[in-house]
Amino acid sequence: MFCARIPATVQSAGMAKTQRIAVGAVAYDPKVVTIWEMINDFFRARGIPSDYVLFSNYEAQVEALLSRSIDIAWNTNLAYVRVHRRSGGRCKVLAMRDTDVEFTSILIAGTNTGITSIWDLRGKRLAFGSRDSGQAAILPEYFLGINGIDVQKDVRLTRFDLDVGKHGDTGTSEVAVLEAVTKGEADAGAVGDTYWARTLAAGGVDRNKVKPFWTSSPYCHCNFTVLEERYGKDLEEWTEALLESRTMCWNRCCEEVYRSLRFDWAGQRETGRGGSAIRNPRWRLRSIPGNDPNACLRNHVGNRVTTPLLGWF
Repeated sequence: MFCARIPATVQSAGMAKTQRIAVGAVAYDPKVVTIWEMINDFFRARGIPSDYVLFSNYEAQVEALLSRSIDIAWNTNLAYVRVHRRSGGRCKVLAMRDTDVEFTSILIAGTNTGITSIWDLRGKRLAFGSRDSGQAAILPEYFLGINGIDVQKDVRLTRFDLDVGKHGDTGTSEVAVLEAVTKGEADAGAVGDTYWARTLAAGGVDRNKVKPFWTSSPYCHCNFTVLEERYGKDLEEWTEALLESRTMCWNRCCEEVYRSLRFDWAGQRETGRGGSAIRNPRWRLRSIPGNDPNACLRNHVGNRVTTPLLGWF
């Protein structure tokens, strides 16, 4: 972990002495510094004392949030679940970007493998990304499992455990998955939809050798997490200022977060290969009273958090 201790208070000309809000972020790429300097400027222009604290991995950031060394953590879905579990559910989601809503995982295959559905994976070589990547490992394993494919028994699994601790943020393991499928070293692999779309747009996919054949149900990715006991007027003002930037989606954030953290199947079914019935996950979403994250927490989670992400710990 690398971080700097944030001064407890800050005072500038014409500004009363105010508690500085420390926001944790993982430095998975040099651009993270540039991004957070811009965010600092954004809050500074609005008279809100906010600064970022960088960490080398999400596990260290989670510990810092739980020990109250930072006030807010920009967490992956996996890091959020860890906070939720360690705090006994006494945490809140402030906001998330609209780009973090409805993430999906995509399964790709070599065009000459004969794979056209998940049932064709039995006995095949399947490549996953880093073991702590929600989009390229944990959730694909879960979705395959509920459709009858046990990756520990039914496939020959290869994992690319690269940049472990950064929860797949660097994308290096997804690069390795795509390369393995392209070279014929794996028959199929799992990647996130954002990586797939970005690589397609950049011309990085040989469509003569690789094809997508399955897309998961949607789930959330990153969010701003706080402990309930820390939430107060200053963090409420911080959040409201953040929403002015129009890069966050408040009305949907809580609902979307718990779409991935508590899988609540509606029991719908559809006919699968050979006429057999398969489970087809659909989200049963309860209404959220207003935009209150506390109500969202009570309604969607309570003491019944059951999630594939928890199984990773």
